[in-house]
Amino acid sequence: MPIDVDETQRLQEIAAATVRVAEESGPRSVTIRAVAKELGGSTAVITNYLPSRAALMFNAFQVNQQLWQDDLEQHVRGLTGIPRLRALVEWHCTSTGDDDVLRRLWVEMLATVQTLPADLTASAHAQARDAYATIAGAMADAGVTDTVAADVLFLIIRGFFVATIEDPASWPPERAAAAALRALELLLTAR
Repeated sequence: MPIDVDETQRLQEIAAATVRVAEESGPRSVTIRAVAKELGGSTAVITNYLPSRAALMFNAFQVNQQLWQDDLEQHVRGLTGIPRLRALVEWHCTSTGDDDVLRRLWVEMLATVQTLPADLTASAHAQARDAYATIAGAMADAGVTDTVAADVLFLIIRGFFVATIEDPASWPPERAAAAALRALELLLTAR
C-alpha cells in the first residue's frame, strides 16, 4: 500500500532542502541527488514531484514566493499613495532570511529556464509580470501614470537582485534602497 503524502508539505520540505544545499555548497551544487541526500532519501523522493533540476530550483523559489508576498503586504499595510510606493521600494531592496541564497538560485534558474516545462516557464514569466504589476499599481495609486516610470523602477529593483549576487559587499540593502528611493524621487519630480 502506498504511503499517503501531503504534496504541498513534501514540496515545502524539498524547497527547504534545496535552499540548505544551495546555502552550504552554492546553487550549482543543487541537483536532484544532492537534495535527496539532504532529505535522507532516494532521488524518487524528488522525482515523484519535480522532474528536473530546473523544476527543483523553481520549486524553492515558488514556495518562498508566498512568504515574500505576505511579508510585503505586512510591510505596506495601511499605507497609500507615495508612502506606500516608498515602502514598496524599500522592501524590495532588503535582504532577510534566505533572500540572498534564493536570489542566487533565481539567477541559476533563469539561466536554465529553457529547460523548464512550458507550464513552469509560463509560471516564471507570470511571477515577473505580477511583480511588475505590483510596482505599476503602486505607482498608479501614487498618481504616477507614466508607464515608463514603472518600467524604470522595476528594472532598478531587478538590478538590485543581480547586484547583490554579483558584488554583495558593494551593494548592501541600505545603499540599494537609497539609490532606488533617489530614482523614485526623480521619477516623481519628473511627472
